Amino acid sequence: MGARAAQRALEDADVSPTDIDLILYWSFVADSETPNDGTRIAMEIGASQAACIAAEMGLSATSLALICMASSFIESGTFDRVLVVTVANWANRAFEKGTDIGPVGDGAGALVLSRGVERSLLGMKHVREPRYIDVISASSSLATGRPEYLTANKVADFDKFAAQAPVLFLNDFLNEHQISPEDLTWFLPHQTTDRMCRHWGESLGFHENQLLTTFHEHGTLAAASIPIVLDHFRREVPVVNEGDTLLLFAAGAGFNMIAMLWRL
Repeated sequence: MGARAAQRALEDADVSPTDIDLILYWSFVADSETPNDGTRIAMEIGASQAACIAAEMGLSATSLALICMASSFIESGTFDRVLVVTVANWANRAFEKGTDIGPVGDGAGALVLSRGVERSLLGMKHVREPRYIDVISASSSLATGRPEYLTANKVADFDKFAAQAPVLFLNDFLNEHQISPEDLTWFLPHQTTDRMCRHWGESLGFHENQLLTTFHEHGTLAAASIPIVLDHFRREVPVVNEGDTLLLFAAGAGFNMIAMLWRL
């Protein structure tokens, strides 16, 4: 899936695989630990000049962390063109057979980031709440010597925290940049549930038409969610256009929260 998503992103950006300098990659259940799957994807798509880095920032939050890393590499002059690939192959692999896992799906998303005349990343913020570090966890099978599956651990007050903390975090983030929901074109949160996404948007003052999700089509796709939703609203339902300003938000295991302001 990752190679197909990467190839599609390159075609959409009209970029040759040999022009990619770096591949940043994440998958919850990798096909290969060493070499990492990013290296295998580079070989499959013909990105012969690309360095490959596999990263992990707590499931859903990883996509935004990788985009921020890519932007930093580009702005520093280290790399000119970076391919970000996120693969959610967890619905069939990450849970023990027979487990009721709800609306989760498998999929892959990819983005190409290149040096531009103007800065596109307008702001980014990342916080971690250590009280909930083990709310979602999976041990390393290499360390334990046996297959390990994702587990969701019951933690007191976490449901209340998940509803309230992102709103406070995003509100502070927007205030720091002196931006209101009216100044933004779209709000694109990681789609934990449709109800939660709408709660965050309404609490922040976004109009329901500013919220972009594909939860009813795809379910929860971990770190692949945001690239896939962006592709959906750029290609299949083309409402996201050049010049639009997006607020991206993801929360993931760790417990990490990442927000990003991005101008296309």
